[in-house]
Amino acid sequence: MLWCQIVESSSPQHIEECCGRLKQRLTQLNEEQYHIVQQHQKQAVNCVVGNIVYERLADHGPKLGPITRKNPLVPRYFTFPFVEMTLEQEMEFLNQPDKMCHFLAHNGWVMGDDPLRNFAEQGSNVYLRRELICWGDSVKLRYGNAPEDCPYLWEHMQKYTEITAKYFHGVRLDNCHSTPLHVAEVLSTVVTKYFILNPMEFSKTVL
Repeated sequence: MLWCQIVESSSPQHIEECCGRLKQRLTQLNEEQYHIVQQHQKQAVNCVVGNIVYERLADHGPKLGPITRKNPLVPRYFTFPFVEMTLEQEMEFLNQPDKMCHFLAHNGWVMGDDPLRNFAEQGSNVYLRRELICWGDSVKLRYGNAPEDCPYLWEHMQKYTEITAKYFHGVRLDNCHSTPLHVAEVLSTVVTKYFILNPMEFSKTVL
């Protein structure tokens, strides 16, 4: 918190003293943020290097070979239904609400992270730190805390889940990392109309 002792005097000496304290506090805050950003940058570099080593060099990795448009040096974290464009053009689109809403974040998982924590919520730095091992064939869905936060999505996914349960002999909750628990509970309730859930398998998958 920025503060300066309130004094009745407005003499140049007191004004200079308050300005000095303000400058000192601002410098302190800037230094704290600088160290935080430095940590983010170091972690991002470590994650990028680790991903490259795994995908290109490691014996247990896929050894993707040459860098191509299909297999870039680092995976894309975001996707959009537009033609390929320059970074400058992408930044322009981000200032246009009718275009910005179509930029979607890929889903995935974070090694060693709490699977119940939503890594895409405000306050998370997973994407900034390149900690996400992303799945390029899926995107993150923003359910919110209740159906009222996004009625269409909740209704659509409940309908999708019910159709799946109706026409298949069994379903499994898989790759649900970071899916909010309250969402899984609602969708599992839909499934119980058609199946009896195995509590042990359900707990393993969700927790």
